[in-house]
Amino acid sequence: MKTSLLASRLRFRQITTGNNSANSPRKVDESRTSPSKHSLLSQIKKTTSNDDETFDEIAVSAAPQLIISKRRLRKKTSEPPFSKKVVFYINGTIYLNVLLMLMVLIWFALHNDSSGKESISVTKSASTRKSASGGSILEEKMSNNSGIKQMHGKSPALIQQQEPMGLTKPYHSITYHDLNFALHSTGAPSCQDPLEIKDISFTLVTQVSEDRLWLITQHCQRWAPGRISVAVFTNQTVETMWKEFSIHETRYGRCLPDQLSISVLPSENYGRDNYPVNKLRNLALQQVKTSHIMYVDSDFFVSPNLLSVLNNDTIREKFARDARLALVVPALQIPQKCEKKTEHDCRVENIQRMPHDVDELMAMVRQRQATAFDPSNRGGHGSTSYMQWARMNAGDLRDIPCILSNRYEPYLAARYCRDFPPYQEAFTGYGKNKMTQIMQMRHTGYVFLQLGGVFLCHYPHPPAASLETWKDGIEVRKLWLSNRTAAEETFGPIDWTKYKRGQVDKIFIEFKKWLKHEVPEHARTPKATSKFNDDAKLWLNDQDAPSSNQELLLHPLSEHSSCN
Repeated sequence: MKTSLLASRLRFRQITTGNNSANSPRKVDESRTSPSKHSLLSQIKKTTSNDDETFDEIAVSAAPQLIISKRRLRKKTSEPPFSKKVVFYINGTIYLNVLLMLMVLIWFALHNDSSGKESISVTKSASTRKSASGGSILEEKMSNNSGIKQMHGKSPALIQQQEPMGLTKPYHSITYHDLNFALHSTGAPSCQDPLEIKDISFTLVTQVSEDRLWLITQHCQRWAPGRISVAVFTNQTVETMWKEFSIHETRYGRCLPDQLSISVLPSENYGRDNYPVNKLRNLALQQVKTSHIMYVDSDFFVSPNLLSVLNNDTIREKFARDARLALVVPALQIPQKCEKKTEHDCRVENIQRMPHDVDELMAMVRQRQATAFDPSNRGGHGSTSYMQWARMNAGDLRDIPCILSNRYEPYLAARYCRDFPPYQEAFTGYGKNKMTQIMQMRHTGYVFLQLGGVFLCHYPHPPAASLETWKDGIEVRKLWLSNRTAAEETFGPIDWTKYKRGQVDKIFIEFKKWLKHEVPEHARTPKATSKFNDDAKLWLNDQDAPSSNQELLLHPLSEHSSCN
């Protein structure tokens, strides 16, 4: 009896351990007992680095399967399962954590509501203050990022509450008399002074925020030995900027002695979404000592031969004869390919991909690794004939017979003198800050030629924060255009100037009025009125689309369209 009982226990033990011998050690192959567990864990690990939201979704959906696999594993290893008390304790803890999270979210929602109101009131009072130089001084609370985010999360209409700089009027009531548009470049030499070929020289002019100061090292190397004037948006002193720049030089390349001039504009005087791009451009222009300038934004690298081509005697002779000659340098772009975590980690890789000559660039175009800059904005560079440019030799000039759009905003070389239109400082942040200068140049008699054998190439980087602010209100606008009644029932009467884009449009409309009524027209380059309905895209109009399909037919890489 005892012998049979012992034999039964031995057989039971062999079955539960999965071994032929009662003395064999117990082993469990987890990859066999729970293959779904390992595949799910690897999927979660792979997804975590790419998208936290996707990671959360996979983790939640995978949890029941992981639990089942874990229970199966315990059964096969003869480990006792959790007791009901333990399971109850764990479930109770989860429920308690969820309840606490809901309470925290409710508290934050109430807190954000009051904080948003506080920030708005501070902004309104701050808009009436002025600095000694006449600029607006915004309170620290307005420039505080957390306050801005709270207002953004609550309502897009509350993003931009400050009034135009130096003004106390709301945007919807301003006129061009309030905006102080400038006709001349103050402090520049007279355009009437005669020039000879030997007098013509060039300065590269640009502006940059402190975090992108390192880009100037690349301009120094590509523009050498020419002079560069850069205005930096920072709260640091010029001396501090030089120290910081010397660190960048050790990493990315050095400038020549006396090649670079740095000016600073204090950033504490401006809100997060009011980057004073045109004030910075004008500040950099004021440091120019040469007869002519080549303006680029800091994220556009010039071709290394640009300065030598501009110094060609034929080019300089044309500049000496005509104070209102502008040479357009075609702008192209390459896509972002770096997959590293931060922009800083991608710098060396991106620098190596930037083309150095036209042959290299055209090879990239044929491989679809480079295109005309911002092809989605056909008006922005559509007046430049990229097909003609591709067939031009270095130093060749081609007439731009007309301007197809008010949105035309090329980068160009021109004489820096009093009649050179300044950048209008009423425009801050994203939108229409450069195209208005081209409009004024055309209106006051400039002729535009495009220059062959040279180029600018946009350095790939993440979008600026100002672009996100520019997009605020787009969904409201779409709803309003599709069903105005429904939009007004949802949001009430809509004042588009509460959005950044509506504010810029209002300033632009007033600029056009000023140009028409206050600035004598001496245009030598016509504007094609039938190609683009520019005003149809303004938010202050009743429509938001081209009046015809003509605009859709134009592309920067196509042949130049007729000016009629």
